Amino acid sequence: MREPLVSIIIPTYNRASLLARAVKSARSQDYRNIEIIITDNASTDHTPILGAKLSQDHKNIIYHANVVNVGIAKNIAFALRLSRGEFVYILSDDDYLFPDSITRLLPPLLINSNICHSTSYVREVDPDGTLIKTHHYPKLAGVNHTEFLLQICDYNRKDDLAVLVYGLSRSSMLRSIYPVKEIQIWGRTTYVGTEPLILREFLEHGEIFVGTDICICYTGPGSREGTDSYSVAQSSNFSMFDAFLVYVQQFIHLFVINLFSRYSLGIQVKSTFVLIYSFTFHLTKRLMKNIILSLR
Repeated sequence: MREPLVSIIIPTYNRASLLARAVKSARSQDYRNIEIIITDNASTDHTPILGAKLSQDHKNIIYHANVVNVGIAKNIAFALRLSRGEFVYILSDDDYLFPDSITRLLPPLLINSNICHSTSYVREVDPDGTLIKTHHYPKLAGVNHTEFLLQICDYNRKDDLAVLVYGLSRSSMLRSIYPVKEIQIWGRTTYVGTEPLILREFLEHGEIFVGTDICICYTGPGSREGTDSYSVAQSSNFSMFDAFLVYVQQFIHLFVINLFSRYSLGIQVKSTFVLIYSFTFHLTKRLMKNIILSLR
């Protein structure tokens, strides 16, 4: 089996200690034909010093520092332009890979040209590496993209599905997606909750392979350094009404692209029905929960 160049891109901001762990995991891959690209979103900690040293010490590491913080989506888009690999793994600066992650994620992409994104079950940990949960996808692994599409439209599974954006992807496909759609709330930009939109874009380009083993380790939300890395306004800074607007914008975007998708009318009707039902049910449940809390 051939060994194409794989680019591991690491967008970062003010997470020097966690960045060091992410880079170490990328350098420790048993798949050797890789390049590592770090794009620093104008960090104010000692990330620039660390990045410069890493690129000086290792010929396959490229470090670039932005003059201003351009947001995560544009930062990723810039890293993609710098990358030369046929396949790309977008590694968050607070996540890490297992030594054989690339080796296990790559074969489906080489065997089937219609697969554009290879992912797996995901281990979620806290910033110290303690296991929080494992995301399993028994209904998704090994099934066709139509069933996958219906699952993505289900807001009740949104949190589980969100981590599926992590994985190894065709670089040509990623470049056509990024920068991903931004969500604007009162003049602030957030990328929180855009994962279902990204997954839907993946399916417009081909199929997603979901392996049943665990190749990916994701650091879940919580108290950690550099929490503004990925957006100008994090979800924790949003009011309940702001969060409602995020959901509505997601719903409208998914609804519109369903109408203009390449799928049959039957699939469009099914996915639209699931989207409307799950959105309404999920939103009602959240509203009732907040009403009950306000009455206490």
